[in-house]
Amino acid sequence: MSDIESEKPDRSRSGDWPDYAAVWRWHFYAGVFCIPFVIVLSITGTIYLFRPQIETWQERDYDRLAISSSAPKLLSEQIVSAVTSVPEGKFLAVERPAIASSSEQFTSATRVLVDQRGQPIRVYVDPRDGKVMASIAENDRFIRVVRRIHGELLLGKRGSYLVEIAASWTIVMIVTGLVLWLPKRFRTAGVLYPRLNRQGKVFWKDLHSVGGFWASGLIVFLIATGLPWSLFWGDYFKSIRMWTGTTQTAEHWDNGSSNDEHANHVMADKPSVSTQRGLKGQTPFSTEAKKLKSTGPSWRKSAPDPSTYDLSLVNHLAKYSESLDFLPPVLLSPPSDASTVWTVKSDTANRPYQQTIHYDVSKQHVVDHETFADRHWVDQVVGQGIALHEGQRFGFVNQLIALLATVTLVMLSCSGIVLWWRRRDSMGLSPPAMVVAQSTASERLSRPRVVLMASMVFLLATYLPLFGLSLVVVLILDWLIFSRVEPLSIWLGRRFRLPISAIMLTALLMVSGCSGSPEPISGGTKGTLSSGGVLLSEMQVNVFDSTNQLVGHGYLTSDGSFELINQEQSGPLTLPNGTYRFTVESVGAEVEIPKEFTDAATTPIVVEHLSGSDLVLEMPRMKGI
Repeated sequence: MSDIESEKPDRSRSGDWPDYAAVWRWHFYAGVFCIPFVIVLSITGTIYLFRPQIETWQERDYDRLAISSSAPKLLSEQIVSAVTSVPEGKFLAVERPAIASSSEQFTSATRVLVDQRGQPIRVYVDPRDGKVMASIAENDRFIRVVRRIHGELLLGKRGSYLVEIAASWTIVMIVTGLVLWLPKRFRTAGVLYPRLNRQGKVFWKDLHSVGGFWASGLIVFLIATGLPWSLFWGDYFKSIRMWTGTTQTAEHWDNGSSNDEHANHVMADKPSVSTQRGLKGQTPFSTEAKKLKSTGPSWRKSAPDPSTYDLSLVNHLAKYSESLDFLPPVLLSPPSDASTVWTVKSDTANRPYQQTIHYDVSKQHVVDHETFADRHWVDQVVGQGIALHEGQRFGFVNQLIALLATVTLVMLSCSGIVLWWRRRDSMGLSPPAMVVAQSTASERLSRPRVVLMASMVFLLATYLPLFGLSLVVVLILDWLIFSRVEPLSIWLGRRFRLPISAIMLTALLMVSGCSGSPEPISGGTKGTLSSGGVLLSEMQVNVFDSTNQLVGHGYLTSDGSFELINQEQSGPLTLPNGTYRFTVESVGAEVEIPKEFTDAATTPIVVEHLSGSDLVLEMPRMKGI
């Protein structure tokens, strides 16, 4: 049978639903929008998959330093050398030096992270003489640039929104592609495996449809596990967790709300539950330590004041950290509260093995210890997904599986372009004649089918708010312009006026008003909240009048500020002159709030407020801050 004969339309499908041409159009138009993004994200994602190998190769010159006969410089001396080499530098963290065996002939440079006006700088120090070998801004490192392209196309928030919309429409492209793949009569050739011995359209069509079928599940998984990093969906997810009460601690991943993921990891993660896992030969923790729950603010934006801690303690901390079975890189960071409690954190990309210890160096005592198992089950699920997405959960095998998905995405994009290119001259963007012939001749849809279609759109738009909003725009354009301008309608293949568009638009208008992240309410009385001089975030401030009646509240932003809104959350709240009492509660911050600060009758935060002035709320230093 010739290729032409094998592609004759199956007239028996004329009564099928959904309308075959409509499904084809949605699949094709989703592809037109998504393909440029899919190719860029697949290439950058592939590069990021092999981050460990790439970084090891890039830093190879710093990992083959001949061991000197003299003793290496103290770690504190190396840190001083790194900090003084950076103008206005402050010590942020240091990677635990590699533990060299007696048989090894080489040692590695010490990696010191220095804060320069809020931006982390990586400094490589020769441990043999304490001299600085090189330095580079963390955000300028190759793999960081690749990550920013992958997450935001180097366009900031706008790029993050574009990536999320493209990811959402890629799911639409996968679902509609599966509908188009479904055969009327089962056969293996061209359905379960491509006919590679054929030529022309059959070859490219099989490569596209069969490859898409086998990779569809893996592609959807990659998209789903990548969504927590996106800006809009990440904030949407945080809001859902707040509403459902599943927020136990600050999330252990970055969704673009902060400037630098690595700096957040270094300076922000605080433990939530004390445990003995991961320690070698350590004595059990005290009862007080085991009672610790949330300790510390969510994100600390600047390096601690070097005058508030003893840098020489890092030498003892490094020796202690050698007894810990932590996966590298292991970061040692100083306290921010003028104490002697330092932090040891495994920042491994294999997230289920991440753990953090707060260690009182002067007393040689573990204050608390957090492991992956101590996190909320939602955080554990997301953490497992991110590790799989990055290709770091099961080593090289995980990388190869993820590589298969990214290569398939590029192949699907290229084969789709080829299929369109072969028919572009005479048909514009309209469906092929075969697709039109396979479509229903009737435009009327039964009520159950309309309800089913609207329900599917509603659920997808609820899960992916930006998809819902973008689809509203597409449907409005389709209704107002594409279907009414005849030449444009023909060129776009808009030959069928499906009433389902109106139904979908109605459903989306209903869901778009409640599924997106709420618009912030501004204009209320402003203020800040600090604990022991440290500005807090991811907390809620509740305000009560002189009769202890709740009148409003405010949510702390990353810089510790808030604006009050009324109790109905319908508008800003401006406080007149008077005496007000304030309570505090966590909405994600890892902090243990004293009980008296949570009750209006006992709270010590009582303020005589003058209208027009800002509120300055202060608390004593809480545990972990």
